Amino acid sequence: MIRCRPGIRQLTVVLLTCLVSEGHAAPLLAAAWTPLSPPKPCQGGNCYDSMRDRMLLYDGSDNGAWALPFTLPTGWQRIAPAGQSPPPRTGAAVIYDAGNDRIVIFGGYAAGLLNDAWALTLSGPGSPAWTRLEPDGTPPAARQYASAMCDAAGGRMVVFGGSGAHGLLNDTWVLTLPASGTPTWTQLAPAGVPPAPRYSPATASDGTSLFLHGGGDAVYTDTWKLSLGASPAWTQIFPSGTPPAEIYVQAMVYDPSDTSLIYFAGTNRRLSLNGSPEWHALEFSGTGGGTFNFDPVLSPLTRTVWAAAGLTISPCNSAGTCIGNVSRLDLATGHYSNPIPDARSGHAAVFDGRRDRMLLFGGAGMFSEDSAGVYWAYSPGTATWSRHRAAGGPPSFHGCFMDGAGDRVLVVSRDVLWSLPLSGTGDGVWSAQATMGAEAGTAAGFFNAAFDPAGRRVLAFSGEVGNTDTWALGLSDPPAWSLINPADSVPQARWAASTIFDLRRNRLVVFGGRYSTYGGWGSSSELNDAWGLDPATGRWTRLANNLEPRPLAREGAAAVYDSLGDRMVVFGGFNNITQFGIYLGDVWALNLGAASWQKLEAGYSGPTQGRGSTMALDGQRRRAIIFGGTDDYCVAQNELWGLDLALEIPIDVEAVRRIAPGGLEPPGPNPSFGISSIAFTLARPGRARLLVLDVSGAIVRVLHDGPSPSGRSGVEWDGRDGNGRVTPSGAYFLRLESGEGVSSRRLMRIR
Repeated sequence: MIRCRPGIRQLTVVLLTCLVSEGHAAPLLAAAWTPLSPPKPCQGGNCYDSMRDRMLLYDGSDNGAWALPFTLPTGWQRIAPAGQSPPPRTGAAVIYDAGNDRIVIFGGYAAGLLNDAWALTLSGPGSPAWTRLEPDGTPPAARQYASAMCDAAGGRMVVFGGSGAHGLLNDTWVLTLPASGTPTWTQLAPAGVPPAPRYSPATASDGTSLFLHGGGDAVYTDTWKLSLGASPAWTQIFPSGTPPAEIYVQAMVYDPSDTSLIYFAGTNRRLSLNGSPEWHALEFSGTGGGTFNFDPVLSPLTRTVWAAAGLTISPCNSAGTCIGNVSRLDLATGHYSNPIPDARSGHAAVFDGRRDRMLLFGGAGMFSEDSAGVYWAYSPGTATWSRHRAAGGPPSFHGCFMDGAGDRVLVVSRDVLWSLPLSGTGDGVWSAQATMGAEAGTAAGFFNAAFDPAGRRVLAFSGEVGNTDTWALGLSDPPAWSLINPADSVPQARWAASTIFDLRRNRLVVFGGRYSTYGGWGSSSELNDAWGLDPATGRWTRLANNLEPRPLAREGAAAVYDSLGDRMVVFGGFNNITQFGIYLGDVWALNLGAASWQKLEAGYSGPTQGRGSTMALDGQRRRAIIFGGTDDYCVAQNELWGLDLALEIPIDVEAVRRIAPGGLEPPGPNPSFGISSIAFTLARPGRARLLVLDVSGAIVRVLHDGPSPSGRSGVEWDGRDGNGRVTPSGAYFLRLESGEGVSSRRLMRIR
């Protein structure tokens, strides 16, 4: 069987062979997860890249690394090393070796304690790449959760303590880090009495000394200084004032501007080191400090402290779990903020194709600082987040859609249509219109809805127990609800279903959801049926009726319409069959032409959050972007993932060429690899407007707008948008508007 892979643009002959030989939708067998933020941020460690003023995060789960620039807007940038890599691990000691521009890790745990050392080069030939260091000398005993610093003046890594095979440790070691030659391990014998054995104390460095506070297992509250140089020595510091509360998870940074240690977690404190050491209480404004218990780093250029990832307690089982929030503390103002959206669930996301960005609205998390009007934009081209604030705004973002033709975001409730225009300057202003209709107040609340861009309406089904109504909200002025009377049987009432609008067949598609209120674990009331509604006739059709394979019943799954693949792609969701439920992380595709399910093998382990995630389709890259949701610890997350859908693309040639009624003739060639010829016919002279739309309904190009004679007229489209840019592969819609009505055609474009 031949598979079509349009990502390989040179293989035009192969693509043509696919189209001619198959003539129907080929099975889609694969997709690929791409992490767009660190998937396991608490499994590695952070350090400060002084050459580029950014945070580096070693991700122990896949042995990659991530960079977070300290300029706004910012976002995670993945560092994907080549060649052999260390075994995945937790609890490694991590430093940045500025002299050689590399990350150095030591030890950790991977099916056993480790004492190996590795370096990840960040510049130079072949970078980034891992190299296993083979030092001379006797290495330290294997351990995890040791403390470490880079002694830049001495060109060495300093390691203290940790948890070993026979208990806690308090030995000190140095690893030389020459630019060339062989590194060497040496056990250091500092003068003075060393700290008691411990792991994971709060650690900071001023470049020549290592400072420690607290640590486990005994939850110490003491403070120590290891002076390096010609005569290393341990000194215990006895500050006055009230020390921080006893806590296992703690962190601190050194602030060179006033020679002090800033301590986080539990209670915030400053330990002044000038003169007589003294603890001072600190009060910070804002929110976002929930992650400052895990390896914060300080930017001396801006005097800001940054932290990524932190530990919190699961409300389900009281177990510790990790969240990936990024926090920024401005020491000059004492204000916390989130430069990246924090962990959340119950949010909404749409993709703004004109500006190549995903927009994120609403939601709530443990450390959320978002207030009314705040929304976020993620730009895939630069991998950065930016924070925006629009005046006004709806109280909830359930029922949020991108109206591409109107260049605006819509939020629909029973009684109000909210609209946020995206054109113009600034972040926009929300406007509200009361919806009309004799029975508008009875339209389902928390309904299952999708946006029909060609019909300029929102279709909403059910949403409340016992309610099986289907409504259409037309985007007229004023917007008005109308009830769609069913032609025959209707699906079971439900809420938290997954919905899309199938543009090829002009129908609403509904999958899964919950059909009753919560009845305790073991009383699963989730569904796994799929239905299609033709709004013109009111007829519901059962899709993939009892065919195997099919997804497990679920609610709260994220879904997108992949027009090029002619499918509904579904990720995650929740099933209540066990005590704490099953948080699902699988990916399924409903082939809309064949009405059959296929499980997508997505390769990488994928997101940890499975319930309440959002998914928006980046059509230009053929990637679904997934953000947030709740994991199986009942904790909201802010993981960002890309699900690449272009590995294998089924192309239904007959459906593409199908002729539809109206004054607009079928374009040719279709699919198109270059210039498309488009013709239309008018019965009498008049004004006509011919548009190219993308799958969101956004205007890509105006091909004709003006007087047209009676009879047949024709234009050509060169595949470029209104700004002269070449459009990506995908499905497009041709729309003819005239005094004789509106007609549309579907055009497949392949580059």
